[in-house]
Amino acid sequence: MLLIVWAWVSLAAVACGSEASEPSGAAPATGGIVASPRIYAFADLEAAGFKNSKTYDVTGLPKAVAAHYGFWGTDPYHRNDYEVRFYASHEDAVNFGQTLAAERVGEGAKLTEETATWKVGVKDARECQGSQGQAQHAARCTEPKYYDFMTVGNMVLLCPGDAPDFARKNCDLLLAEMD
Repeated sequence: MLLIVWAWVSLAAVACGSEASEPSGAAPATGGIVASPRIYAFADLEAAGFKNSKTYDVTGLPKAVAAHYGFWGTDPYHRNDYEVRFYASHEDAVNFGQTLAAERVGEGAKLTEETATWKVGVKDARECQGSQGQAQHAARCTEPKYYDFMTVGNMVLLCPGDAPDFARKNCDLLLAEMD
């Protein structure tokens, strides 16, 4: 009888403990934070082969010192678009950069000038999907380009991909090239 009670208590403890954790292989929530004493600059991206397409005006992006839109990839024929925001410190990136970065990623992304808090670059954060079979070749440009973001040191990096795991992989590859 004692063995049965012990087994029941053990099973209950395992079940309760697993309730709070994610199932194996599940994607963690977006917005990974990597504490780093390193202060990144745009030159670090350029050294990794990042090509700048636009330098954004950071007015309205609290505490940001710079923001860029550009592309990078390990394959010169297949590159991804990234949005990168720089802050004076890691603390500023975490405290002021997380919320507005989260607005631009994933299924619930705010991708119109009416819904976005920071409107600069909102069109660059969208992907277009064409309507196949229609004579007008109409396109719906409402899909998010970014499905995750990372805060690394003083930098907030919006990660391109059509799912969080692919997006994180793309950011990881770029960050590895910067180290």
